[in-house]
Amino acid sequence: MAAVSRGLLQPCDTTSRVQQDTYIPFGLAFWPGGVLENWTDINPCDVQTRDQLTQAGVKLAVYNMKAERTTWLNMTREDRISLLQGIEGMPKVASVVAFQGAVVSPPRYFASDDAAATGGTGYASNLLLQFNYKGGELSWLQWHGSTCSGCAADRCLGGNTCAVSGQNDGDTEEPVMMAGCVGTDRHSAPFISGDPSLDIR
Repeated sequence: MAAVSRGLLQPCDTTSRVQQDTYIPFGLAFWPGGVLENWTDINPCDVQTRDQLTQAGVKLAVYNMKAERTTWLNMTREDRISLLQGIEGMPKVASVVAFQGAVVSPPRYFASDDAAATGGTGYASNLLLQFNYKGGELSWLQWHGSTCSGCAADRCLGGNTCAVSGQNDGDTEEPVMMAGCVGTDRHSAPFISGDPSLDIR
């Protein structure tokens, strides 16, 4: 993962009048040591805060999603584990937001080795990022799900994200992140790639 920058795909450029076959560049920003409150009023595309994020060690991953298809947000094991390495004087956690142009998702904990800060430990599993469009215009970004009903308390990050160990220590499940669209495109055709009821695994 790279430090904060625009990158070739330019996720800071707003996409408008999106239809089913449109490719949508977007970014994920990971903050090692960053708790959810650190993200208040911050957009990684804002030039006034970009230096602040760079100095804080925020890392960026950029993706290009076709609106009509569910997209797997791949990350190497090395990149994932590195998010919790070298953190000193701060909670040993990593939080994440998604962004596309001026729209930013609420933050979620992606990784934690600090139960006091997040309630549970591990790496977020089965995160689904939803792009909600109305007539082809992006209304909001949101991580689907708001509870840890599917996991034990020691694998619940922040009260809303189930986690797995992700350390290849006998855990058979790897962290999974996906993205897709809901709502309607510029022609009022429905998007279903972000429908959580679809089993794509």
